[in-house]
Amino acid sequence: MRKGYYEAILQLRNINDDVFGFICRQINKEKAGVARQENVRNGIDLYLASQKFARKLGKTLIEHFGGILKITAKLYSRDRQTSRNLYRVSVLFKCLDFIKGDVVMTEGKVFRITAISKKITGKDLITGKKKKINLKNKVEVLEAKKTIVSKTRPRLEVIHPETFQSVPVANPKELKLGEKIKVVVYNEAYLV
Repeated sequence: MRKGYYEAILQLRNINDDVFGFICRQINKEKAGVARQENVRNGIDLYLASQKFARKLGKTLIEHFGGILKITAKLYSRDRQTSRNLYRVSVLFKCLDFIKGDVVMTEGKVFRITAISKKITGKDLITGKKKKINLKNKVEVLEAKKTIVSKTRPRLEVIHPETFQSVPVANPKELKLGEKIKVVVYNEAYLV
């Protein structure tokens, strides 16, 4: 192959060091050719010699880390000997802002992320039902904060981590007075 030859562009956005390390290990394992690497705003573009490997790597990334994957092909040239169209593939992989176990707010409800793959699944903290989370809607990650139980009867209350007032919990369960717990706050306090 010519120097600088590539069949695919692996576009990586919002990735962290763990994801990039995983990609480097996969490239070394498969001995895939990398024509060049470009740093772009919010990510990296890798120009790969094999579009088959780029497609496979994109699917592997979705299985391991979850996120958004888009694969597009663009007509590049036409082979003079076989008269076949030649395509260059762009594989876009975008990491999400949250990971499995995080608590997020979307559509006015609070969910704990239970699975990230091609689809994101969350468990509603109030009803306990699982639901697919639509990434087209705004998804806000909520930070879990430590606090203690301030009241158990007639309803469960905790010390609000910011105002230090005793506030009721939206999803109560059996706890002891003074027990240390974690909560997220979005209009109300939710046990995590």
